[in-house]
Amino acid sequence: MITSPSIIEIHYSLPVVPVNRNPRWLRLIKNYLPDQKKIRVGLLNIAENERESYEATGTSILENVHVLLDPLPKNLTWENLFPVWIDEDHTWNTPTCPEVPLPQVEGTAADVDVVVVKTPCDGFSESKGLRDVFRLQVNLAAAKLVVESGRRNVDRTVYVVFIGSCEPMHEIFRCDERVRRVGKYWVYRPNLKKLKQKLLMPVGSCQIAPPVTELDQETWRRQKNESLSSTTTLSSFPAQRVAYVTLLHSSESYVCGAIALAQSIRQSGSRHDMILLHDDSIKNKSRIGLSLAGWKLRRVERISSPFSEKGSYNEWNYSKLRVWQVTDYDKLVFIDADFIIAKNVDYLFFYPQLSAAGNNRVLFNSGVMVLEPSACLFEELMQQSFKIKSYNGGDQGFLNEYFVWWHRLSKRVNTMKYFGEETNIGPKRNLPNNLEGIHYLGIKPWRCYRDYDCNWDLTTRRVYASESVNKKWWKVYDKIPKKLQRYCGLTRKMDKNIEKWMKAAKVKGFPEKHWRLQIHYSLPAPVNGTPRWLRLIRNYLPDQKKIRVGLLNIAENERESYEATGTRILENVHVLLDPLPKNLTWESLFPAWIHEDPRWSTPRCPEVPLPQVEGTAADVDVVVVKMPCDGFSESKGLRDVFRLQVNLAAAKLAVESGRRNVERTVYVVFIGSCEPMHEIFRCDERVRRVGEYWVYRPNLTKLKQKLLMPVGSCQIAPLSTVLDQEAWRQQKNESLSSTTTLATQRVAYVTLLHSSEDYVCGAIALAQSIRQSGSRHDMILLHDHSITNRSCIGLSLAGWKLRLVERIRSPFSVKDSYNEWNYSKLRVWQVTHYDKLVFIDADFIITKNVDYLFSYPQLSAAGNSRVLFNSGVMVLEPSACLFEELMQQSLKIESYNGGDQGFLNEYFVWWHRLSKRVNTMKYFGEGTKIGPKRNLPDHLEGIHYFGIKPWLCYRDYDCNWDLTTRRVFASESVNEKWWKVYDEMPEKLQHYCGLTSKMDTNLENWRQTAKLEGFPEEHWRIEVKDPRKKNLVD
Repeated sequence: MITSPSIIEIHYSLPVVPVNRNPRWLRLIKNYLPDQKKIRVGLLNIAENERESYEATGTSILENVHVLLDPLPKNLTWENLFPVWIDEDHTWNTPTCPEVPLPQVEGTAADVDVVVVKTPCDGFSESKGLRDVFRLQVNLAAAKLVVESGRRNVDRTVYVVFIGSCEPMHEIFRCDERVRRVGKYWVYRPNLKKLKQKLLMPVGSCQIAPPVTELDQETWRRQKNESLSSTTTLSSFPAQRVAYVTLLHSSESYVCGAIALAQSIRQSGSRHDMILLHDDSIKNKSRIGLSLAGWKLRRVERISSPFSEKGSYNEWNYSKLRVWQVTDYDKLVFIDADFIIAKNVDYLFFYPQLSAAGNNRVLFNSGVMVLEPSACLFEELMQQSFKIKSYNGGDQGFLNEYFVWWHRLSKRVNTMKYFGEETNIGPKRNLPNNLEGIHYLGIKPWRCYRDYDCNWDLTTRRVYASESVNKKWWKVYDKIPKKLQRYCGLTRKMDKNIEKWMKAAKVKGFPEKHWRLQIHYSLPAPVNGTPRWLRLIRNYLPDQKKIRVGLLNIAENERESYEATGTRILENVHVLLDPLPKNLTWESLFPAWIHEDPRWSTPRCPEVPLPQVEGTAADVDVVVVKMPCDGFSESKGLRDVFRLQVNLAAAKLAVESGRRNVERTVYVVFIGSCEPMHEIFRCDERVRRVGEYWVYRPNLTKLKQKLLMPVGSCQIAPLSTVLDQEAWRQQKNESLSSTTTLATQRVAYVTLLHSSEDYVCGAIALAQSIRQSGSRHDMILLHDHSITNRSCIGLSLAGWKLRLVERIRSPFSVKDSYNEWNYSKLRVWQVTHYDKLVFIDADFIITKNVDYLFSYPQLSAAGNSRVLFNSGVMVLEPSACLFEELMQQSLKIESYNGGDQGFLNEYFVWWHRLSKRVNTMKYFGEGTKIGPKRNLPDHLEGIHYFGIKPWLCYRDYDCNWDLTTRRVFASESVNEKWWKVYDEMPEKLQHYCGLTSKMDTNLENWRQTAKLEGFPEEHWRIEVKDPRKKNLVD
């Protein structure tokens, strides 16, 4: 099931007391504007008699610039911009769009910091889309003002404030860019590159939309004006992750169609990812075929169409909205499953959302769409689906009312197999050879005999019939591997239907006389296989290829049971494991402490013997492993050295077999009552599980990185990018090279706030320390409803991208304890549109750049005690299936401390040690004295503030000194490092670190307690000068 972070738009409330008499829009965005900078404001669509109400005044305002709009031509209608048909082939003329006048942006109007727009909402209705040319003109004009202001620096920040009872055009200003909404005020911080691409599109479907790479300077000048350049290419956008996507729900009728679609995409030469969303109606056998065809499968819950009739063909068509939840991709090309690709259409990924071919009237056809996944957009679509009526009760009617402004793709991309009532049989039923995609309306080819198009046999379906177009589908089918053709078999019910249709055609005397044909159609014979593991994976193996099998940890007396036989088996290779040293324990691999300072000694890990993989053993297609499960218990992690040896040996066999081609497919089949080590073989790579059989298709690059790591936390894990050939040879053997580099990945820092606002200041300081270190990576903050609107503003200003999540209770914690809701940290695995995250607790600061952490694999962390890691800083890889498994195991595995750290240590028993420099805990032990020993080294990269947090003390000294139980956490020098970060924050962020009256009272009480205890620091004598004490907050 797709699980993406729940993103809910937050409607912030205004401060009770206005800041000044400036207009309301300025009070709403004041906290977002840079300190000390004078801003220029562009005002658009503001009537002359209203100007005074909207103009900003004060020392921070440089200028108010009013931008005027030329009147629209009187005869310009929405139908002019979105005609039913255009002359795509330029047979009679070259299609051009009517002009929608946009302002000539020049002078100071081309250099504004804020654009304020009054949105026209005449004719707005919640039940349908608003197709209004003036509204389009205003939105495009606002976009042009913004883009022009960023023409010298496309990364410049320009805010847009729309004022009106209706939403701005979401086709131009995206919900992901909305930073705030209060009543009729909508505040956006748009991405200028994406906004520019929108401006480069034709003003309607009156012209074919060119991809960005085809738009040159001259094209742009003809369409708009000479001030903007359209030399934008995809290289000027950040690297994008793109995929084709389709959907199957409610029945298996389209499984064959989806397989043919995938194969046609591959036959066209495309190598982009292909995602298939499906519900529970798709059985395991079908899922295997779909996976073999190239689809990456994701289970979803289907969505009912609110305006369709129960039992109708489109009752569940709103399930298509799920594609907007595939947020681990930047752009998708959705294609219906009754479709084939005839020529490569990868160029579609250059188009913006929403691009599609025309259907009729002002509408597009939703069979092929270019779209941009977005969690907030999915939420809005779901909310609007109950209000907006669909003309056909299905997804197409709804989407056309939501995306009223769309970009026309050529009909070549989505040519519908429809010939009209008046079209005769014969040559006119052919389609041009330059088609790129064919949409099979009517009865689908795989539901007919392949001998002819059975649409001819039904009066209501003859408009869809064509022998030549039908054969194009079967041409794709003929190139499909035979194991996939089996998924296109005829059922008895289909066979009877076709026979019945043929007889009806005979009675009606249709001229084609298909009833006279002798039908040649039979299903391929089933394939037998032995032993069981081979039967389970036979459909995944390539046709005609003879395979070599590596068998690992199979006792000599069991070999015959597991060896594969038959004409397809090249060889069974038994791989032997050397015995482990008798004194090798888990504690030897995961010591409580190691020497990190090389001046003393260089830590070395004990050897875990792995097989010398050579000869045919280094070239296997399948690795079969018998999994040791001695000591397995559902309530704790299995720390067993032999189990680790077997898993690493299996990984080595797979990686060695792919050393010449890292893209090679090698399957690993584990047999055992316990799961393979998920730290090495990831759930995302599991293609099947049946009882004690676990089938994986591992990513060899990621698996190799795991093998390059030390065998335990007995050594500091080296960066994957700095492991060289010699290091690998020393650690493993000479057969593998570690020159592997990681593909471009999307990475981010992440933290979490839940249950109270005590750590809001800490999270702001953490964000600022990351930025002060020079990092420019994304920063994600997950929070629950306990974080107020005011705090959300501050966190956003600090640099965090906010995501609202539901907190998760810790099953083994005591009610109302400090760790009752600490399992909320598991939510970070749901942030699946990033490949890798560095999680950092909010009571933390970064002192040196740690971006190098993104080169480490999951799970990397600093040591804590015994064989455990500290979960305050972790490198992890988000995964929907892993989140599901964590949630399931959280109810079984006991946590030693009732919180997330205890649970995660039992789940990830094999982890990679980071240097303590990354996560140095502010803890000095019972015997540590005050003075120099309470300092920390200067080379630290991150400090974890245990005890009472700095922002909860007076800044004059570390208040941990005043409490007997907290003195182990006290240090003046370490405390000052936090306040140094605070001092470099903008003043508007420092306000979020104020002292409350309650905290002030507590601090005074602790000072008196310290006086009674006679603590030698005598902090009670200090005159508190913390300026926050004079401005207490409640």
